[in-house]
Amino acid sequence: MPLLTKSGLLIKLLLLFSCFFVGTTEAKLISVEGRQQTAEAELIQFKQSLSYRDLDRIRRVPWDERNTLSPRLRRAYLQWTDLREAEKKWAHGILLKQDLMALHGEGSQTHLALQQEADQVSATIMEILWKYRKEWGMLNSALMHNVLVNMKVKEQGFCWHWVEKFLENLRPMDLRFFELHWGVAYEGKMRENNALVIAKPGTPFDSGLALDAWRASGRPFWKPVKKDRFPWVKRNEANL
Repeated sequence: MPLLTKSGLLIKLLLLFSCFFVGTTEAKLISVEGRQQTAEAELIQFKQSLSYRDLDRIRRVPWDERNTLSPRLRRAYLQWTDLREAEKKWAHGILLKQDLMALHGEGSQTHLALQQEADQVSATIMEILWKYRKEWGMLNSALMHNVLVNMKVKEQGFCWHWVEKFLENLRPMDLRFFELHWGVAYEGKMRENNALVIAKPGTPFDSGLALDAWRASGRPFWKPVKKDRFPWVKRNEANL
């Protein structure tokens, strides 16, 4: 095994052990922080397994030109893309977890049960985003994707499809620290948009975070309801 590959494995093992010994054990290993560290370590290990020339080559090739690569480099390119996506996914998961915990104000960082629930929610949301963005073949333009869904070229990807998937997966969690709401803006109009709104229990709807997966074509996007350009209101029939 090349020396660089060994050092990559060592980095991965050190990160895993650091996850194990900080905070709780098993819970920490599967936290979004732990997953991001593992994904980052795997990406580092992969880069070190390639020559500088090969790495530079796959970095420069656009996605739509990947077939110009040799079979060996094409496999490396696909692996590199998957590893980068995994690292991005969990990096966003960490940011969402922090914003969810911030809904509870000062002291939330020391509340273990709250941390664990925020972790579960953020991890679930990231898994949904990455799964259905690929499964539905989301385009970079959300509006163009809507056109293709209306034309029956694509099956799903409307804003409300995303909210349904979020609620379908989050409702069974029996959340204690977060309330889920179906948010809607410009209901019944051409500009209608739907989003998942997550708030602290017992607080006003507009104190929550609006998670609008459609706007970013399945990429992570959220914003405080009060600060978003969409005038979100609670959709009463789906208020959870």
